[in-house]
Amino acid sequence: MLADQFIIHEDHTSAISVIWELCLQEYFSSADVDPLTFSLALLSASKLIESGLNEDTPSSETQDESDEVEYKFVKYVRNPNYDNFFDITRPRLKLGYTLLHLCNTIEKRPDSFASLDSVRSVLGKSKSALIPCLRLFGLSFAEQAAALTLELKKFKDPCSLNSAGLSARVLNRLIQPTESMISRPDDTPTPKGEPVQPTVSEVGAAVNEMKNLLQLAGDQTEDFFTSCNTFVHDGVLNNSECMDKEVENVRKLYKQFEEARAKTWQENLSAAVHEETILKTKESLRKLLDEEENLTYFKKLDEIERYAWLAPRTTEERKWSRLKEWRRDVAKLKEKQSSVHDVRRT
Repeated sequence: MLADQFIIHEDHTSAISVIWELCLQEYFSSADVDPLTFSLALLSASKLIESGLNEDTPSSETQDESDEVEYKFVKYVRNPNYDNFFDITRPRLKLGYTLLHLCNTIEKRPDSFASLDSVRSVLGKSKSALIPCLRLFGLSFAEQAAALTLELKKFKDPCSLNSAGLSARVLNRLIQPTESMISRPDDTPTPKGEPVQPTVSEVGAAVNEMKNLLQLAGDQTEDFFTSCNTFVHDGVLNNSECMDKEVENVRKLYKQFEEARAKTWQENLSAAVHEETILKTKESLRKLLDEEENLTYFKKLDEIERYAWLAPRTTEERKWSRLKEWRRDVAKLKEKQSSVHDVRRT
């Protein structure tokens, strides 16, 4: 739904960021892929390819500031090597790896589209142009120049280009992201903890291969972009069977949410009632004990005093008891002496 809103507002870069979160969760590798989600991803990717992805390159000042940062890797906390999957932040890399995910889904799991025959039939007509172009654009945006060159060498004549949907327009769009790859000199090793960048010679070989294929390619009525539009609109968006199933899935999702919410609410309510009952029971029991103590105190006064006298005492309590006994003995002695003096006087 969020990606759909971004597409409506023609913010395809943000839509690809949403789709990339699904790629991080291995959504397109699951056994059941939603055709609408796949079509939205394909639509956003094709629009970005056709219009050109504007990516801000880091300035020299920013690079100088980042060079001053000292990176320390903690064992068992962070992988010291650059992760070409979870460490991706650049929009072009997200687009490139998303295209590779889509290509892998069409090529290896075409039966994962929720068992919709109409979607699979349209996909069967378009996948001959979708698979090679998605792979080429994915490798180009993902800055994998060596693998891109190997894929380009598979096309040797105009017939193979036509069957793969590689028209002159598609090849021109493919050259642009390839030329804008961030490359490194051939004799420069890859620093530890940083992304692996292609060498200058690898990028140049890929661009030269594209230019050679561009001389063989011509204008086609059916190419990669038309195949994308055909699958997205005819196979999914204008397909009543697919959209009805999507609406039914959304209804089931909301129904499951309502059931889960009602169940959770009932469990919390029962727990609250149970806790309140326990508190009231404890309070009532405390009141009954207080009342029983008040009723039985005077009946058991001697027993209570005896137990209180025999109860263990602290050192201070023992001193205080001996002091009271001494004072009582002194008082008795004085009383006895006074009585003796009175007898003598008489």
